[in-house]
Amino acid sequence: MIVSAQRSGSTWVADMLGSHPEVTMFSELFLRSGEGFPDWSPEGGVAYWNTYKKERKWAEGVFLRPRLVWVYLNSVFAPRSKKSACGLKVMYDQFIRFPEILLYILVKRVSVIHLVREDVVASYISGRISHARKQPHARTDEAVKDVSVHIDVKRMKKKLARSEAMIKATRVLFKVLGIKYIEIGYEDLDHNRKNFDNLLLFVGVEIHDLKSSLRKLREAGYGKYIENRKEILEAFSNTKWNQLAKEALS
Repeated sequence: MIVSAQRSGSTWVADMLGSHPEVTMFSELFLRSGEGFPDWSPEGGVAYWNTYKKERKWAEGVFLRPRLVWVYLNSVFAPRSKKSACGLKVMYDQFIRFPEILLYILVKRVSVIHLVREDVVASYISGRISHARKQPHARTDEAVKDVSVHIDVKRMKKKLARSEAMIKATRVLFKVLGIKYIEIGYEDLDHNRKNFDNLLLFVGVEIHDLKSSLRKLREAGYGKYIENRKEILEAFSNTKWNQLAKEALS
């Protein structure tokens, strides 16, 4: 499993890993709004959890959900012809909503890639822009809307602190429970694609050239999209996020 926060590059990392001939990668199957099948699903894909659950009326009771989640994850990780590894994305908040996932990792000894975006400022601003666009991701041949966003500074500070706390708490949880995991920074992968080799070796497949058809939505800074850029820079001038804010809003 790729475990990460929203807007941390997990879709790109999953797309890259899924381009390996021996790897099948599913997307964020426990997405709260997910219905039907993910748009970017491998051949023989798995339906979103919401759809899977609705199709099984027998499991509507709260006491039957853990059993159904277990069966669902078994279908995700079922052996596939000519594939040596398969996986999916799970966000921090989904761990909280579905504690059964953590139990499954422990019992089945699922390997975990903990993907961390250290630049929590860029991650947050990216999320607000994505929300305004109503376009979380885009392929290379897709157009991207220009938008204008106003950010609530107080809310942003609270969200940044919470993001950093979640990253630290997840590290502690994995270590305490003895989960087999590797931690990798989004920035490290973005700056040097050779770092993907470590992930391939971790999941047990040979090193191979990887590719993604995703378009990078941030070509430069986010400043041109933010209406209250100056307000944010002033508010963050005496905080630990000062430099990150400057770089993100350039």
